[in-house]
Amino acid sequence: MRLIWLLFFRPDSVWVSWFKEVILKGSVSNFWTTKPSQKFSWLANKLLKLGKEAYPLIHVRVQNGESARFWSDNWSPFGSLQEYLEGGRSRLGIPKAATLASFFRNGRQWESSLHQMISLPPPPSTTRSLTLLGWQATIYWIWQERNQRLHVNQFRSFGCLFSLIDHQIRNKIQSFRETNTRRSSAMMQLWFR
Repeated sequence: MRLIWLLFFRPDSVWVSWFKEVILKGSVSNFWTTKPSQKFSWLANKLLKLGKEAYPLIHVRVQNGESARFWSDNWSPFGSLQEYLEGGRSRLGIPKAATLASFFRNGRQWESSLHQMISLPPPPSTTRSLTLLGWQATIYWIWQERNQRLHVNQFRSFGCLFSLIDHQIRNKIQSFRETNTRRSSAMMQLWFR
């Protein structure tokens, strides 16, 4: 455990520099995701296996977020988000190596999201309509969850939120059936894709 501690808190050590470059491919954050291998030494494999025991003891300071990995580092009160969200990485589309800073480039996350929405094709597009529905439902349920957590101290799981958003979008698509069956069908097919 002492060597793991050195790895995170003594970056100027020669051994740490070697371990970081050779075993962890240049980033200490890879410690949580690197698997033991036959080409590594016995000691390196032993340290990698101890990672699960050391994980709760090492909390990452977010600071500017450039070195804090969203999925693997212990920065959240929920621990490893990859394990907490159970496969959420593939559904959310957040890359495995994403850092916290990648979400907030110069504090303009909402601005870039709005520009992305504006750049969608004109209104008749099924893709545009479905994307706008998705954004609307996501923002609504995230805001609801925020208020529940702050004011009522109730928490829903990621799976529950995902299910609520999914049902809201499906219901909205179904509501188009009366007026435009073709559009409703196209949107539902696109949603299931």
